[in-house]
Amino acid sequence: MKGIVEKGFRVFGNIETFLVCLMAFTIPFKLNFGNLAIIISLCYAVLLVVRKKVSIHAFKTFYFIAPVVLFLISVVSALTSKDVSEGVFQLEKLLLMVLIPFILTIFITRKLDFIMVVSSFSVGVTVATVILLFINVFKVFIGDTSDSLFFFEFTKLYDQHPVYFATNIFISTLFIIHFFVVKKQSMISKKWLYFILLIHFLGLIFCASKVVIFCFLVLLPFYLIINKNTPKRVVVITLIITVFSALSVLLIPKLNERFSMGLVYKSKNFTPTADLLNTKKFSYEEKTNISDLELRQILFKIGLFHLIDDEKVLTGYGLGDVQNYLDYYYMTYNLAPNWYEGFNLHNQYIQYLVTYGLFGFLFFILYLVYSLIIAIKLKNNVHLFFTLMIIFVFIFEVYLARNKGIVLLFFFNTLFLLKNTNFEDSNNRNKRNT
Repeated sequence: MKGIVEKGFRVFGNIETFLVCLMAFTIPFKLNFGNLAIIISLCYAVLLVVRKKVSIHAFKTFYFIAPVVLFLISVVSALTSKDVSEGVFQLEKLLLMVLIPFILTIFITRKLDFIMVVSSFSVGVTVATVILLFINVFKVFIGDTSDSLFFFEFTKLYDQHPVYFATNIFISTLFIIHFFVVKKQSMISKKWLYFILLIHFLGLIFCASKVVIFCFLVLLPFYLIINKNTPKRVVVITLIITVFSALSVLLIPKLNERFSMGLVYKSKNFTPTADLLNTKKFSYEEKTNISDLELRQILFKIGLFHLIDDEKVLTGYGLGDVQNYLDYYYMTYNLAPNWYEGFNLHNQYIQYLVTYGLFGFLFFILYLVYSLIIAIKLKNNVHLFFTLMIIFVFIFEVYLARNKGIVLLFFFNTLFLLKNTNFEDSNNRNKRNT
């Protein structure tokens, strides 16, 4: 039995790489699969600590300490909220921002195979996308409408917001181009790699996420431009895919509708006020015509204005109370109940400020800026573009309000920030680990 297990792990190099690969593979799938992989990895990591296989010095690093500080800020915020039970409930998923760096910090001492990890993630994204595409084909076959093919309906199988799934596709595409096409570290033929990229492209179109499609159209071509060693054929193929993406926005009715309707802007004169009797009351017609961009601007104004007016800038409303405060103010403008009750501010930065106050906000910004500086300092382009994508999408979405968003950020960013994990040297590392 022991021999069979050893042969099973031989392809991954060691059990630590296998467990991290399992975590990476399950990221695109349903929540319970990803959580199970994290729990299994955590149990093994704790076992290594108990057996004193890991030095305490491994945890004296920014990439581990920073998430711990962010979590402690959340704990203080939860326990000082009026609704402590809600705050503690929210801490359950936020604990992942500590557990994931904890696991990776321990496993990195055991020599992880990073190419195997990113390969597992890309395989997971590809398999998950192929399944969704087959379901779409079946929907067309049985005569479902086009509405059932896009956005929430596309990723409903995994009970996952399409923006998160689209983000997975973008990251996987970046990995494939960087490691397997440009760096030629894949064992499969380029034809298969290009076919996988086509699968990713189709999945991105059906996710219909405006912010991620924008990243795809802007960041990927820019990545190719600054990578001087990129083969011309890769540049041409990527640019062709980019052109087709742009054309898809124009020619596919559902996608065109999401972009054209989502970017309409009408409520230029909306101004929040502390005089609750004289607040603007949005009519039914106005609410039905609020575009995605317009909604984000309205929520941004409401959150920031009332945070300042309530003199909560330093402390925030608290993890347990923030949604109650937001829902109350939504109601004063007739944006709730039923319409936007329960909505976050759709901006990660403002949401963090409103929840945790100025100190929590500044430390969160420090974490992102540090990541960006390290990526630039090490000339690690794949980390750089991952960070740029995260920084940009945070303007329009609150990723850290959901399990998948927390896992996505702290799993990959911790991998990039680990000591001596400059991905440019992956070939040499692989040789040492074999």
